[in-house]
Amino acid sequence: MADAHAAEPASAVVEPEGRLKPWLLRGPDVPTIVADVSSMLNPAAGLLLHLNQARAKRKLDPLPTEVRAEDLMRTALVQVSVWLCGRGSPEDLAVIYRVDDDEARRWTAAESRRKRGLTLLGDGPDETQLSQNAPSPEGIIGYVTTGSFSLSLGEGHAIGVIPFVQYLELKKQAQRLRDASRLLVKVRNRDESVCRAAVVELLY
Repeated sequence: MADAHAAEPASAVVEPEGRLKPWLLRGPDVPTIVADVSSMLNPAAGLLLHLNQARAKRKLDPLPTEVRAEDLMRTALVQVSVWLCGRGSPEDLAVIYRVDDDEARRWTAAESRRKRGLTLLGDGPDETQLSQNAPSPEGIIGYVTTGSFSLSLGEGHAIGVIPFVQYLELKKQAQRLRDASRLLVKVRNRDESVCRAAVVELLY
């Protein structure tokens, strides 16, 4: 992933030839933007509208007319908090993967069995078995920028960056799985082969 160029929702980074560089969507308007854009038939147009409205509030000109809404959407990044569901500690530059609906259900079921002390009943794969499944390179959606084990929280925690479009896909998946507050991914440290389930939360 190219380096993210931080930008408040009022701006984006435009190269001289008009192409957009990756940019970070952040600031107090982000929750409203996410809520509105995620429910629109044309999320890209909604994002462009919100950004121009934010620019107007700051007495800035609208984004250049050559900035296409689709390109703006494609290059937008969001910062997320990453919480491991079980053991382990995410490290800097760990890889963040999406999971399909079936795998998400298996991780959720395994975690539920562990919390209830039912891991030895053999009713489906446990978290250790699931962590051994080799991830597909096509499933990469982002990277951890800062990761560690939080002594105060007693669990692995990280800060990462993923594309805005992938964040919206995670929200849709959570709604399909009827757990709208739980955006499930899996994380793999660079020098490890195992993947661990994690949930992400939007930072702004």
